Amino acid sequence: MNNLGTFKRYTPESPPVPGAAYIKNADGTDWYTITWDKERIAGNIYAATDAEGKIICVTDDGSALFPVDMTVWEIPENDAPEGILTDGYNARIIDGVYSLDQVVIARGTQSSLLREAKDKIAILQDAVDLNMATEVEKFLLIEWKKYRVLVYRVQPGEDWPPKPE
Repeated sequence: MNNLGTFKRYTPESPPVPGAAYIKNADGTDWYTITWDKERIAGNIYAATDAEGKIICVTDDGSALFPVDMTVWEIPENDAPEGILTDGYNARIIDGVYSLDQVVIARGTQSSLLREAKDKIAILQDAVDLNMATEVEKFLLIEWKKYRVLVYRVQPGEDWPPKPE
């Protein structure tokens, strides 16, 4: 993983395209010199992070980025963390170390599980309200409600409760 630096706006003395926006890192490397080098960007993944290391954008097409006020990490595809292109928005890169933001991922999982429980409860509750529920459905309604409360109470690092069967 190669830190290309933080890119800031600047105006070149003789801009190749007058009026275009330009950015460069502290070493003076213009972003376009990186993205126009097709051999360089082929086979790499580029992650742009904010000042706290949170990944703001991640792509396997470096020319798609314009990372103003962001730090750019160049990662060879064969060295890239698994799932970075899909999970990268829930991750950080601090001092070249990629780590998933477990709290964000847990909240997403929790929301998904709560939605599922809500859907199950709604149908079972309708059956009870309409006096159409079997004894099994009445039992499942209580179990799904308990499950929903348990899912809501899960703290980061804890296991998710088993779903009612």
